[in-house]
Order: sequence, then C-alpha cells, then structure tokens
Amino acid sequence: MNRESSVPVHVQLKTQIRHLIMTGALKPGSQVPTVRQLAGFLRINPNTAAKALAELQQEGYLESRPGRGTFVADRPPTGEGKMARGIERLVDETLERARRLGYSAEEFLATAATRAPVAGARKAKRTRALVIECNWPEVSRFREELEAELPLAVDRMLVEDLTERARRDPSFVREMVGYGVVITTFFHIHEVKAALAFESVPVVALLTEANISTLLRLSELPEGTTVGLVCGTPKGTQNLLRSVQSAGLTHLKTVL
Repeated sequence: MNRESSVPVHVQLKTQIRHLIMTGALKPGSQVPTVRQLAGFLRINPNTAAKALAELQQEGYLESRPGRGTFVADRPPTGEGKMARGIERLVDETLERARRLGYSAEEFLATAATRAPVAGARKAKRTRALVIECNWPEVSRFREELEAELPLAVDRMLVEDLTERARRDPSFVREMVGYGVVITTFFHIHEVKAALAFESVPVVALLTEANISTLLRLSELPEGTTVGLVCGTPKGTQNLLRSVQSAGLTHLKTVL
C-alpha cells in the first residue's frame, strides 16, 4: 500500500480486490475478509477498508448478506464488458467530433484503418525498475508479474543486501539513478527509503494480491491450526506476525 501515492488508499484497495475477482482468485459467492481483518492485516484505517467494500458493492462486485458478511456477487461485472462499453463510448464520441468537423463516418473509418497498423507497431519503451523484497521467491514473483503487465525491465534485490551495500559503499546508492522506479512492499517502504536516502528515483510500495489472498487462506483455516511465519529477515517475520495479530486471526497458532 503506497500511502504517499496521489491515489487514495481505498482506491488502491478496491483495485486489488477487483483484480482478485476479475482473475478468479475470488470466485462468485466466496466470502471476502471483514473490515476488521482487512484493516488489521493491511494496517489501514477501518473506515478506509469499509469505504472500499461499500463502493465495490455499489459497483456490483460485492454483495452484503445480513448476519453473514460480504461476498463476491454471483454475477460480478466482467472486464470484457466494461472495456467494450468504454470503447463504444470512445468511438461514439470521436465519430461525433469528426462529424462536427465536417468529416463523414466513412472518412473517419478509412483514416482510422490506415492509422491502426502504425499504432499497433509501436512498442512501449521498457523502463528500468528495481524490485526489493525480503526473500527471493517473492521478489522473483513480483518481477514476473510486473514485466507481464507493465512496460518494465525489472532487476531484483533483497532488502538486507540493499541496506548492507548502502552502508558499505555510498557510491552504490548513486548508481540507483539508472532506474526509473524502485518498487517494494508496504512492509519495507520506510526501510528502503532510508537506505537510498534520496528522492531522485521514486520509491513506491505495492499492495499485492498475495496479501489479501493470504488473509483469505488464513481466515479459512480450522481452529488451532499451526502456521509458520518465515521471511528472509527477522524484521520481515515480525511484520508478518503483527499483521496476523492485527487482523484478529486468534484461531491460529503462529510459529516463528
């Protein structure tokens, strides 16, 4: 969760939950975490979590069942339908603008057809990015997903390596200017910023779907289940423990 982003926190949370629904990670009819669980696990204000869930209900992605909780709607809006409606609206608006400028629909369509191959042939330049996390499996997963979804060329680094190299070699920090963005999670955002100690390269924190998915899986475990919390650093492990405790998952036994 990037609390310094211009995007409101509740919008970031909505985007993550909606993505889980659209990708099938949260299936129709499945229960979503409570406001208390979301707020505790993600360390956000309960009102923020409540606002995100309420807006997702208004948009048709979630539904409230009195006495039972909040669930994914049986027929949530599809991304394809939403995209199609957006494209139709864009085409209608553009055709109307062309008509006002004195062009016929045929002239507009002919011009659009000649422009389409040119636009499609353009490839977005990939921005260099550095992903920093506390363990290799997570940092590798982040790289794979970010490169698949965004025009990024992603390098990897562990938090402990960053702090150690920054401490031993100040010139290492200056080399970071070659990156367009440094990406970490909300667990490590302050640690990473402190190690870099400059603002010429933006440092952003991710709220990834794995966090919410993990919360879902933990909340579904039977009473008394023993859960091991493991991270690449002791601090990371303590962060995980605090998140579990803050979410009110008292039915679990945690082992560090």
